[in-house]
Amino acid sequence: MKQTKIGLYVALVFASGVLLGVFGQRFYAATTVTAKANAPGNKGPASFRAQYLAEMQTRLNLSEDQFNKVGQFLDETRERMNEVSKTRIEPEIMAIRKRMEPEMTAIRNEQIQKIRAILTPEQALGYDQLRKEREERNKQKAKAAH
Repeated sequence: MKQTKIGLYVALVFASGVLLGVFGQRFYAATTVTAKANAPGNKGPASFRAQYLAEMQTRLNLSEDQFNKVGQFLDETRERMNEVSKTRIEPEIMAIRKRMEPEMTAIRNEQIQKIRAILTPEQALGYDQLRKEREERNKQKAKAAH
């Protein structure tokens, strides 16, 4: 009888540990995912657009017409990128990205040319510097992620 009680207590402690572990893991996973989704560096396209336009406005002193046109170019580019992405959905995401990259690069380069076309020569130099700095930051982020 005494051994049965001890066995029952051991089983109860074991079951409690399993339950605690399951709920603890779920809580940890949920808070980790939420924290990553809300991280300052993980903003959506709208936030990126606003930040990018603000930086260009500040650093390049864009006219109102230039500012509006750059915003329009960004919107067109985002829409086209989304179309390309939607039409290429397959299970192998990395393979898809690799196949889409030339088209995405062409769209991105077209946007750059449109923006440069409306800038003054001084603004174009500042824009080139801004793009170079952004590319460096993106490379650093990519290195940190791997």
